Amino acid sequence: MVNALFDKNYFARRVDHLEELSVYLRSAITRPNVSEKSLDDLEFLQNLVHTTMKLKGNRTNTTVWYRSLGDFFRSVRGLQSFLDRPIYKYSPIIAAATFLKRERRKIAQQRENIIRLRRNIDWASQESRYVFLRQLDSITRYWQITAAPNLRPIFQPGEIDRLLIDCLSCNYGAHIRLGTEGFIDFVSRDGYRDRPELDAEGRPLVLIRTTAVHEAARLQRYKLVDELLIIYDNYQANYADEQTDYTHFHAACAVESVSVIVQFIRHGVDLNVVWL
Repeated sequence: MVNALFDKNYFARRVDHLEELSVYLRSAITRPNVSEKSLDDLEFLQNLVHTTMKLKGNRTNTTVWYRSLGDFFRSVRGLQSFLDRPIYKYSPIIAAATFLKRERRKIAQQRENIIRLRRNIDWASQESRYVFLRQLDSITRYWQITAAPNLRPIFQPGEIDRLLIDCLSCNYGAHIRLGTEGFIDFVSRDGYRDRPELDAEGRPLVLIRTTAVHEAARLQRYKLVDELLIIYDNYQANYADEQTDYTHFHAACAVESVSVIVQFIRHGVDLNVVWL
């Protein structure tokens, strides 16, 4: 069935049914007493149909359609419930879903690989952490084209932060393709964000803490500072370096990240803090 995706005539015939399906979905979503799960499934399908119909005018380019649909599937939930729905009339969509279901199995296997590699880390040894980062490179390469896993259940608090610092000084070697930039992008696309412990009033308990943002700024790797500020996006937590008092706000100013600077100011950052 997947081969049908690359049959231009088949695609041209089947894409006409999308308008019919879109009308049906609009009607179904507005029905009373629709369960929350069913509504999620229907909205999922509707978004999928709209994404596909945007490319309807380019019917001969099935490769573009396939890639767009693949990207869409990788960025949404509910694939299994979609596969269970009896709409085989819309075969190109089902074919893509079937293919991507197999991709999900591959993703699960890669996640197990990360868990296996993590078990071998001696967290007291920087070289052991470097070895892990080098081994992880091939996996992060795979996730450049798929949805990243959820890292929080795999790593203990603080471990990702330690690896983000380590990746800045790791000698990856010439055979490594993605290296430091790849790992930071991998963590960011996974959705991992720094979440500090808070006191009873909702303020961060610890603000004196050296992070990868400080290390990247020290090394003058300003492009990476920008990327890391996406991960460290709690603007109440203006972390200060343990030795220099250099803060995340200082780093944002150094890279002229206006949106981050504005957020820090809105959250009451002390503009008079200096560093050594």
